[in-house]
Amino acid sequence: MKFNEGEKMANEKVKFKGLVKWASVPPNEPRKPFEIDDKEPDNTSYSIEVECSVAQFNELMAKGLPKLSTLREDEETGKTYIRVKASKVKGKYTFPDPKVVDIAGNKFEKKIGNGSECVVIAELRPIKGRKGVALGLKAVQVLKHVDYEDDSDIDDMLEIHPHAEMTTDDVDDDSEW
Repeated sequence: MKFNEGEKMANEKVKFKGLVKWASVPPNEPRKPFEIDDKEPDNTSYSIEVECSVAQFNELMAKGLPKLSTLREDEETGKTYIRVKASKVKGKYTFPDPKVVDIAGNKFEKKIGNGSECVVIAELRPIKGRKGVALGLKAVQVLKHVDYEDDSDIDDMLEIHPHAEMTTDDVDDDSEW
């Protein structure tokens, strides 16, 4: 069933279960878009990419998910992922901050690393004043946690020398990749 402008629909819960990438959920700060002219951006979002089958994605599209939504294929694994987010636009969240819990339902307070296995609960609801539906992040349950690895060493190096290009001489032969 496809929902059109003006149609009443009950919000529908959608469940994804699988590996996640690029988790920006509490306790992390929401992700900000690129800043322009040193102004604080007005829009931020919590988001997570979660495994999603092509069939599940097509089912969401049939319900009116905007064509801007994309299913991304991971080149290394061949798995497909969809980004689910809770956005803040002009100071107001379109969906509240997502709840993040562990396998027992207790509050989870660690950063979620790529490859963690999670259940992601999202909600489909009509977009006010437009056709289609929005897919909003509601909750994340961490089933198997992979530690978040910070790439700050690389960031620090690039910040010190923003136009420096790394060479193979910059890396120890004994370092792990």
